[in-house]
Amino acid sequence: MAAALLAGCGSDGKDPQQQVQAFDGAIQGIEGTYTCTADGVTETGALPKTAYSGFSTVTTTVDSLLFTNPSSCTFTFNPTAGAVDVSNGKSMADVTLTKPRGLASSGSKIVATPFTTLVAQALDGADYTEAAATQVLKDLGLDGITNNTGVSVTELMTDLEGAIAKLQNSADENTKKLAGQLTATTHVLTDVLVKKGTLTSTETAVLAKNLAATVTSSNPFYPAAGATGTGGNIVVDVKATVDAVIADPAKKDTMTNPDITVEEIPDDVKTEVGNSESPAKPVPPPTGTGTGTGTGSGGGSTGD
Repeated sequence: MAAALLAGCGSDGKDPQQQVQAFDGAIQGIEGTYTCTADGVTETGALPKTAYSGFSTVTTTVDSLLFTNPSSCTFTFNPTAGAVDVSNGKSMADVTLTKPRGLASSGSKIVATPFTTLVAQALDGADYTEAAATQVLKDLGLDGITNNTGVSVTELMTDLEGAIAKLQNSADENTKKLAGQLTATTHVLTDVLVKKGTLTSTETAVLAKNLAATVTSSNPFYPAAGATGTGGNIVVDVKATVDAVIADPAKKDTMTNPDITVEEIPDDVKTEVGNSESPAKPVPPPTGTGTGTGTGSGGGSTGD
């Protein structure tokens, strides 16, 4: 669940475009808005519904902040009826994804994930900093990835899909399990963000960490099912579990405690999480000329 911004040529070779991707697996059919502010100028616009690839394409002008200074922009995908993660068929209708100001950069692929959404909430309107991202990843229990695998904080913030693939493609089994942890945390955090209510950003992160640990305790190679990762792909939907945890003060205190182990997670929470698992049902790609996938190339070109 992420968002990528790409710059490229318009269909007539002159009108510049920016492509913004919503990704949790690619999210199809979600729309949003952007706001850019620099040097006393504010620019706003709409992000049209995303294609199968997860990309929303915005045609803009060559002198727009969106085109010339994307680091001045905040991007937000809003809850949209019919939005779906095409990788597993899970509804994304209630999902909000945000990329904070300062994270996008000209000439680079930009990815906004549930992680950058939580970073934006932690920043509370301030510009992106790597320090804030590092703290959020630590609260999510993902600092072992950035400390031990060569995957950087920047990669997790800007190319989550690539980071997961790097870990999955490792010959080391423990590194593959880190890919499972990263994927499970992504999917769980998306649900927690939908249902967080008044939870602080730290409580949100810790709850997601503990719920994801419950998932990977029985599915360490998630989304592949089973202890050895040889089962078919599954997907979890823990929104109901989050509701139940928040409604019970004792469970909330337990599940937002950063120091608890998987063994200390209440049995009924483990059962609810297990019951939320279902077979992944990927959305078939559309027939026709393409899926609207962005190139990932850097820069911004008007085709002149």
